[in-house]
Amino acid sequence: AVSTIIMASPSLPLNDIASFQIKLKPKMYLYSSLHKVSNPSQLAKKLKKDGNLALISAKRLVGLNQLYCAANLSVDRRNPTWDTVFAVAASSHLGHVLKDYAFIPAEANDASTPAVEDGEEATVVVFQMSDDTTAETYKGWLDHHGLDKKTMISSDIDDYFVDRLTKKEVRQELKSLYKLTDQELESSSLESCILTKIATKMM
Repeated sequence: AVSTIIMASPSLPLNDIASFQIKLKPKMYLYSSLHKVSNPSQLAKKLKKDGNLALISAKRLVGLNQLYCAANLSVDRRNPTWDTVFAVAASSHLGHVLKDYAFIPAEANDASTPAVEDGEEATVVVFQMSDDTTAETYKGWLDHHGLDKKTMISSDIDDYFVDRLTKKEVRQELKSLYKLTDQELESSSLESCILTKIATKMM
């Protein structure tokens, strides 16, 4: 069943970093942290070029289980960290996913609205898939890209998402983003519906 693949409990955050052991490949780990950044497009392009870290707009996620689900679905791909960005999304259009979830500008001929204007702040989940058993290397990459304590939101990441989901407008936005019906939400939680949606997309 999908739920046996995608649900997980993170280890206790160490210095505001949450870690998961990947169920489908136990030697791999997912490290993540929450940051408030300026000019996320510039940061995303640097991270993508480097390839070791990726980021996702926090407002596009229902919670960390969604990221964990996507990581499991991407663990055997060429670049599992950045492939997780595609797997986590509602859309199957790579260009739209990179623009709307990872702030990477679309092609010049795409007239759609950017996820955030240059200069605006955005709350993002930064993460890495790694075979390191501790978060030390992940913390090193955060420092390398200037993602230090000044940008990190010092709170439990799960608490951040739990608080967001108490807001009716946030739940409605996620419902619309993932094209969920009232009928689907009558039988399952918002989180379960979204996790099922992305798992089905990648099967």
